[in-house]
Amino acid sequence: MSLNALGYDGQEGYLLLRRDTAVFATGKAGTTFVHGGNSLQERVIPVLTVMHRQRPQAGLAQYVIEAEPLPDLLGFSRLRLRLKPSLQLSFVGAPSIPLALRVPERPDVHVTIKEAIGAAVQHQELHVAVGEVWIEVLFDLRGPHDERLRVEVFHPEGVEQVEPCLINAYFNVAGTGQRDTTTPDTPAGDQHWQEHFEDAAIRHVFLHLQQHGAVSEQELTQMLGSPRQVRRFARDFEGYMQQVPFAVRIESTRSGKRYVRQR
Repeated sequence: MSLNALGYDGQEGYLLLRRDTAVFATGKAGTTFVHGGNSLQERVIPVLTVMHRQRPQAGLAQYVIEAEPLPDLLGFSRLRLRLKPSLQLSFVGAPSIPLALRVPERPDVHVTIKEAIGAAVQHQELHVAVGEVWIEVLFDLRGPHDERLRVEVFHPEGVEQVEPCLINAYFNVAGTGQRDTTTPDTPAGDQHWQEHFEDAAIRHVFLHLQQHGAVSEQELTQMLGSPRQVRRFARDFEGYMQQVPFAVRIESTRSGKRYVRQR
């Protein structure tokens, strides 16, 4: 075999191999150790490929994931979920199915499951029993910078027919300050979060916060129409925050509350 074929560009000469790949006799009696060196044995990696005669199919049952956000607990993000059959024959169906969490299209954001109430956690997978029981999950997100992103629950093994569930809420990502250079830059947040608000006035408030960074109670009264609507906004504020991809803090001033977007 020529050295050029082995990747030695510009090199002349050949590598001599026995037809049976045995070791050449060196004439030294009693030697028991042989190093392959630059030989076919060192160059070729055997690969065993196993193929099915028929393509393996997922189970006959189909499942749906139901997931809802919960308020943070002890500094961790929190959600609850359950796995229910959407289509199942009477004689088939898995008693439990592994599920996992991920941020779609953001491989640079890592999800770590801290604890699960009602399910076992093995290798960052939740082994969830099929049924009506809700599972509570504590987790955190870490990425290159602070932001808020949506999380998807999915079946990582792909053995069963399970529809992934993208949770309609945003969770805090703790920034590490170190960008992963192996992945392309991705835009921060969801560019279509405004569509989550049916109330145009509430949507206008958060668009104002996104563009200008702050809004006072006086400005809120003008945007929402009355002090009563401002009080309602304050009451439902935590729920609204689940729908936006940025954090907002509340400051107390002499003239009332002030809502400030956090950078």
